[in-house]
Amino acid sequence: MKIVAFLLRLFSYLYHLGLCAGMILLSLISLFSGLPIKLEQLPDWARNGSHWLLLAALTGALTVLLAIRGKLRVLFVAWSVYALAMMVRGYFFSTHAFSFGEGFSLALYLTGGSLLACVGALLTLRRRRAKEY
Repeated sequence: MKIVAFLLRLFSYLYHLGLCAGMILLSLISLFSGLPIKLEQLPDWARNGSHWLLLAALTGALTVLLAIRGKLRVLFVAWSVYALAMMVRGYFFSTHAFSFGEGFSLALYLTGGSLLACVGALLTLRRRRAKEY
């Protein structure tokens, strides 16, 4: 059971670092090209803002790095739940339309990965027992 919990935590860290890296890349491309980015997964007030996407990505990356170091794991869990909620809301409870099934399967993979990563993030809150000698 310990190995499964370890693998879920590792997946959670890697998934969210990858998600944040993708968000940083998207926002930087948008900022440097001057073209606005529109993501329906974001809240309405941040939907057209590349700056908001960059800020969210940097915040998410910081929470992951802090959680890896064993600090403020609650923030990492909050980030994981927020990312999952934004994906579910943006992909499945918005006006987002999928074309030819490819976008839908990608949305399912991203959301499923986010759900699994959220479980892994919750496992970071468990206290580790001190080794007994």
